[in-house]
Amino acid sequence: MLVLSRKAGEQLVIGDQIVITVQRIAGNRITLGIEAPREVRIRRGELDQHPSEQAGRCKLPAPAAGSVPSEQTNVAIASQPLA
Repeated sequence: MLVLSRKAGEQLVIGDQIVITVQRIAGNRITLGIEAPREVRIRRGELDQHPSEQAGRCKLPAPAAGSVPSEQTNVAIASQPLA
């Protein structure tokens, strides 16, 4: 895992087409802006939990097979600080 420090207004660039910008830092929360092609699936990390850990939560349908080319990387944003 790569761990980087960024200040508000600074960016991370992933590959040639994904840019993550730190928009705001307030206390223990940050606001991120993500620029990526439409076909790149972006979701919060807690949505990837095992179904038994999501009791009572809304379930989203899985994307159709082949809808996103396998060579593209999905980006997940963790909502909890990493230990």
